[in-house]
Amino acid sequence: MYRTTTTMILALLLSVGCNSGDIAGDWEGDSDCGEYSIEIGFELEKDEKDSFSGEGTFKTNCIYGEGESQWVDECVVHFDVEAETEVKFGEIEFEFDNCNVDGSSIPCPEDSELDYDGEDTMEGDDIDGCDIELERE
Repeated sequence: MYRTTTTMILALLLSVGCNSGDIAGDWEGDSDCGEYSIEIGFELEKDEKDSFSGEGTFKTNCIYGEGESQWVDECVVHFDVEAETEVKFGEIEFEFDNCNVDGSSIPCPEDSELDYDGEDTMEGDDIDGCDIELERE
């Protein structure tokens, strides 16, 4: 009994430590910043054992025009994303690149880390303290 239980626990620990979390798929959610919320969505494909990449969008407000003729309107920001995992669940590191609105380059969000539950949910805070929650569709 003792040997069987020890073997099962050891096998579980090794499987968690050695198997990468498969985060491939379509992810959608939002970044709740209290006064406003930003819709986020992206698709990740597996590149290598612990690497994933894809493209995504988020909706935010953009300022258009100049001077007195400025206006604010909803816009869609397109971005490339790369993610690294090392365990089946835990922290996922994200890097954003090539952010643009209507083909015009804009600064990308800071790189971030989200907690992954090993199934279909990621959550965490961004650099501005907004709560991010994503679910795999």
